[in-house]
Amino acid sequence: MAAIQAAPVPFDREASTEKACQLIGEAAEKGATIAAFGECWLPGYPLFAFLPPTPLRFQAGGAYIESALQMPGQETTRLCKPAKKANVDVAIGIAELDVGLTRFQLFVGPLDIFSAARKIVGNKNGYKGDGYDKNGNNVCDRALPWSYQFGQHPDGQC
Repeated sequence: MAAIQAAPVPFDREASTEKACQLIGEAAEKGATIAAFGECWLPGYPLFAFLPPTPLRFQAGGAYIESALQMPGQETTRLCKPAKKANVDVAIGIAELDVGLTRFQLFVGPLDIFSAARKIVGNKNGYKGDGYDKNGNNVCDRALPWSYQFGQHPDGQC
């Protein structure tokens, strides 16, 4: 297993995706079968959100939202390529722009996107937990230990 300890390219979804793909390949070359990135690695963790409200913080927030991913999308498809090429499972934290900004842990394997687990967040209707899509359905169709016996994720494929 490779615990990826590298920073993304701040506010640059394209460059960060490319860097993640390179790091996945490097991890596989060193013998990893699982490559794990941190929370909100793509497009980066929004540390500025904890600063006092200033015009610069709001500007950073806007740039961060513009850097968020669509799920599934071009970036998630690109992340599948090095995973497939190297036969590596990848866990990477992403910020997804849907109805709002949502934190996901995306799990990509050599065959597919096999889970997109939402981080537990509160909303006006209560709480959504890990492993559920925007309709409240469980989206993790890959059994542990890492097996492809249950097929592909309905919302994205490599």
